Amino acid sequence: MNIQGRFHIVWSNSEEPTATPKYKLQFPQEHGGGALRPQYIEGKSELEAYMVKAGFTHASASDRVRQLHLTGSVDIPHQLDEEEYRASYMPLPTSA
Repeated sequence: MNIQGRFHIVWSNSEEPTATPKYKLQFPQEHGGGALRPQYIEGKSELEAYMVKAGFTHASASDRVRQLHLTGSVDIPHQLDEEEYRASYMPLPTSA
């Protein structure tokens, strides 16, 4: 089963263009499921590798990271394979 949603990626330290890039990646689900824990990734090549692992082609991942560096953030419709990625995106505990 796949989880429908979108990658929302923010270049966290864009005000320091010569520093190693730091990214905050979230995957809001399209149909409920609650908040998912953000991922923090350091380095442009690490982000591209993560995106390829998530199912993007190398060219697409590279293009999206280029776009991210122009705009500071990107939203990318995508779906994740539940079995492979659920462990990385466990829902945050909710307070009663």
